[in-house]
Amino acid sequence: MAKPYFSTRDRIRKLLLPGLLFPILISAIFVGFLFAQIERMRQASAWLNHTDQVLQGANELQRLLVDCESGYRGFLLTGREEFLRPYVEAKRQLPQSFAKLTTLVGDNPPQLAKISHVQKLFEKWEPLARVPLEMKEAGEDYIGFISTGQARAVADQMREVIREFIDVEQTLRDQRSRATERADFATRLIAVFFSVVIVLILGASIQRQITKVSGIYEEELEKRMLAEQQLRALNEELELRVQERTVELEATNSELEAFTYSVSHDLRAPLRSINGFSRILSDKYQTNIDERGRDFLSRIMRASEKMGRLIDELLTLSRITRSHLRKESLDLSRLVRSITQDLQATSPTRDVELDVQEGLRAQADSGLIRVALENLLGNAWKFTSKRSKARIIFGRDEQKPGRPFFIRDNGAGFDMKYVGAVFKPFERLHLDQEFEGSGIGLATVSRIVDRHGGRVWAEGKVDEGATFYFTLPEVKEATEGDDLNAKTTDLVSGRQSGRRSPHLDGP
Repeated sequence: MAKPYFSTRDRIRKLLLPGLLFPILISAIFVGFLFAQIERMRQASAWLNHTDQVLQGANELQRLLVDCESGYRGFLLTGREEFLRPYVEAKRQLPQSFAKLTTLVGDNPPQLAKISHVQKLFEKWEPLARVPLEMKEAGEDYIGFISTGQARAVADQMREVIREFIDVEQTLRDQRSRATERADFATRLIAVFFSVVIVLILGASIQRQITKVSGIYEEELEKRMLAEQQLRALNEELELRVQERTVELEATNSELEAFTYSVSHDLRAPLRSINGFSRILSDKYQTNIDERGRDFLSRIMRASEKMGRLIDELLTLSRITRSHLRKESLDLSRLVRSITQDLQATSPTRDVELDVQEGLRAQADSGLIRVALENLLGNAWKFTSKRSKARIIFGRDEQKPGRPFFIRDNGAGFDMKYVGAVFKPFERLHLDQEFEGSGIGLATVSRIVDRHGGRVWAEGKVDEGATFYFTLPEVKEATEGDDLNAKTTDLVSGRQSGRRSPHLDGP
């Protein structure tokens, strides 16, 4: 179902991409035009500011020239020194004013020529103005020199040139002001025009894309509805098959139960007959049978007994696979102590050190876990039987992933290259002459742990012992029923203490 989804997504992407590219292209053109127009407006504004600076400088120069002439005349008419101060101050500032204007109009030769002409006229006027001042100081008749009008004529020329200069700049300013206004208007007009165009294009593009996407959506919706109908049909067919398989499985389970009943009753009767008649021959006709015959009878009896135990263990394994789990909070430490007490009762003379970590709990089926622990502890008990000082430990490894429980012994151990066969049915790593067994016990343990959703594995070393690890579900919460569960476990342990469960004979 993922393939149509990605196909639809690709189709929509390919459909929307051209619709997005066209508005983006128009927007880029708009930005280009707008940028160029803004640049033109910026340049027009810069020229307008430049003209204002020139006018400001020209007005300043005109003021200084007026101060020079008025101060000069006032002193000559009144003889008062305060009239000379504007004259002197204006003469001091005029070089800077001429230099500033010369720089500002450097790109305009006609205006630059006017400023140069005004500067030359001032240089001509200034000596003519100094003559009557010197004559006045010397007490000579300076009125006659003034009446010649030479200084006044030069001053009139300066005023006329500077007035022409200002008129030209004012005309330039008016032109540049209108250019700036036109640039501003054009910028606004372009912005509005392109905005309207982009909105219209986007609207038309979006409408067209929505129409196409709606068509794709309706097409995919029809496909989805068809797929759902097919899926419902497949589900109905699958449910029908499940019902058929369930019926077949129930029939198979019935046949398995019938087979189990047959094994439990029909096979045991011949075994009992073989064992019984063999004992009769051994007891009543012992004198009529030679030593070799008695050995044959002994082998027959041992084989029939072993066959009986094997049948019991196979039946136990079958029941474990089919039994219903009833999980509860279990005190594993207490259960282990109960099982080891039963083991000690079977071999009271053995010197075995038991180390049980207290307070270990798990969520599990009490009956099945007891069977698993009986097999694991029975193995540890059996494979340490040749140790003068045996040791069996039950605890929990907090360092390993999953915090597994473990049962460790210092018994015969096993070679780790055969660890893959440890939990397989009928697989044995020791001979019957060394340790008796059938090879079913650890397979039973593996089935029980698997049914609880856990994992079981083994580690060992020859003549140094073995460790069996297993994980079980954690106890989620402590409840008031835990004490009752523990008492129930003790009661089950007490009832089962009188019989021995099939033990492994694994490694």
